[in-house]
Amino acid sequence: MDGSLVALGFLVGICATLNGVGVFTQAWIVDTVTERGYSISASIGIVPYYQDDPGWLKAGSVLICSSFCFFITLSIWYIVNLIIINRFGYTPRVRRLFYSIAFAAIMVIGFTVVAVILVGANIATYSDGAEKFSLGYSAWLCVSSAILSLGIVGLSIHLARKSCSGALTSAACIGQPVVGGVVTAGDGSFCAVGEVGLVLRYFGALDLRQ
Repeated sequence: MDGSLVALGFLVGICATLNGVGVFTQAWIVDTVTERGYSISASIGIVPYYQDDPGWLKAGSVLICSSFCFFITLSIWYIVNLIIINRFGYTPRVRRLFYSIAFAAIMVIGFTVVAVILVGANIATYSDGAEKFSLGYSAWLCVSSAILSLGIVGLSIHLARKSCSGALTSAACIGQPVVGGVVTAGDGSFCAVGEVGLVLRYFGALDLRQ
């Protein structure tokens, strides 16, 4: 299996886990009170939000929950791509899904950055001499996930541009006839899909047209 494809799957798993833990743990905002040399801390999460929450907290909650939804989506796209590649090799559909994964990762990065800045900037205004508000580990887990997601963007674009461009040029496929829009290797295995190709071997009826 392609090393870049394995690395992408590893990153997707790690980033989705970090994001999920960060979103649903109750340590986004930490309230620390210091008095007479003693400190007491309490923390809250960013989800779920309540109707009486300030607007910036609601917005941050929506953004960070959306980032988790994007991770679910790109994880599904990765699994679909993995199945298609294992069965048929790199096809035009695979290329499109790789670009979709990259786009979803970019949205995760953007939403996370905006949410962290929005929450961090606003909670700072509530701090005074004895009481201090700060971002907790939940927020930094989401930030770590967003940073690692840069690797998802890079690998997805790499696989879309480099690996998929060779779908029609493998040694087994060169010179083979196009029958019904489908190019097959000499042993009858699937190589790539032509202009009007329709492959029925995958889940009974999977349309892989360009």
